[in-house]
Amino acid sequence: MAYWLGDMLEKVRTTNESGLSDKQLILNCVVNICDVVKEDLTDFFVKAGLLVPINEVVTDYSSALITITQQEIDATIAAIKAKNYPAPASPVINYISANSVNTYRLRQAVTGSAGVGVSLNSNELTVDADEWQHAVAFETYKNDTLLDVAIFGTGSADRTFTKVQFPDTATAVFAIGYNGAKKLVYPATLPGQNVITGIEEANGEHANIKVFPNPTGSYVNVTLNGEGKDQ
Repeated sequence: MAYWLGDMLEKVRTTNESGLSDKQLILNCVVNICDVVKEDLTDFFVKAGLLVPINEVVTDYSSALITITQQEIDATIAAIKAKNYPAPASPVINYISANSVNTYRLRQAVTGSAGVGVSLNSNELTVDADEWQHAVAFETYKNDTLLDVAIFGTGSADRTFTKVQFPDTATAVFAIGYNGAKKLVYPATLPGQNVITGIEEANGEHANIKVFPNPTGSYVNVTLNGEGKDQ
């Protein structure tokens, strides 16, 4: 929705919010945005840090104690979900930036091949944007634990590459598409990952080809028209 901010501000302007606390204004802001865009953005606001418990003094022009409990957050989320708004088209809009607006707008799928267009130097990966197109972010993992996120174009003034943190404990980096799809960037293969994903044709003709075991370990057995050979 192109003019959601103006619509939200008009809604606030025409609503009597006198006497409301800072906490109530924050929670009202979340509700107002969802009402204006007609989408359930609660997941986004949780990831963005606006719908998380807080009991801290916040300084913004002036200082004030902000206290928002999980119970109050749950009530706000429930009120929004009761309106049955659809979820946004992208489950990772929290990764959007000026560098990736068109990728989200045009819904372009991330492309790239693991191990290609990426180099490691001193616990930092450099990912080539030409080889990895339409990635909105890169996630660094230690097994199943997320360690770090680099928004597309981080460290590059002209968006030709992205700098991605890869500490000694890291095991993999994945490119993230606008639709939440993950594509392995580094290393080229993961332990136990099947490198051969399928063979359709041989010598231009369909053939009876079997590759096993799947997933493979240190060897594969290729059977072509009933004749097998270990590789």
